[in-house]
Amino acid sequence: ELSPHSDLDVCLLYEDAPEADIEQLSNYLVPFLWDTGFMVGFATRSLEESLELARDDSEAFTSLLESRLLTGNSMTFARMKLSIREMRFGGMARDYVQLKVRERYEDLAPELSDLFNPEPDVKRNAGGLRDFHTAFWILMASYGTTSLDDAVNQGLVSADEQLQVAEALDFIWRVRNELH
Repeated sequence: ELSPHSDLDVCLLYEDAPEADIEQLSNYLVPFLWDTGFMVGFATRSLEESLELARDDSEAFTSLLESRLLTGNSMTFARMKLSIREMRFGGMARDYVQLKVRERYEDLAPELSDLFNPEPDVKRNAGGLRDFHTAFWILMASYGTTSLDDAVNQGLVSADEQLQVAEALDFIWRVRNELH
C-alpha cells in the first residue's frame, strides 16, 4: 500500500537490549532511510514504553494493532501482539471503536464530507481510503482480523462484499498513484 509520497512509520522495538546498541542502530537506520528517499516517522521504544503509550493514545494503539515485523526478535514482537490482544479483550476495543467512529465522522471537515466533490481527496475524503482504514481498524480491534480474507472466514463480511471492497480499493489506489 505504499503510494508515491507516502511516509514510512518504523519503530525499533526492543526488550532487554543494551542502550548503546539501540542508539547505534537508530543512528544508522534513520539517515539510511532518509538517504534512500523515504519520508520516515521513526521511534525507538521498549516493549513496555510502547504498550504504555498504546493504553493512552489511540494512534499508538492503531500503529501497534496493524504493525508488522520486518526483522528482529519474533518473540518480542509476539509479546507485543499478545499484549495488544489482551488490551482488546480487556475492554479497550469498545472505547477504541467509539473513538474511531467519532474521529472519522464527527470530526470530518465539511470540505471532506461531500461524496460528490468533483476533486476529492482520495485518501481523506468521505468514501476514500481513510474510510477503509477506519473500518479495518475497527475489525482488527473488535475481532482480531488481520486481512479481508480473515473477515470472510469469520463470517464478518461475505465473499461478494470482499470482492466489492477489493475492487473499490484497487480503484482508489490506482487514482491516488496516478495523481502523484
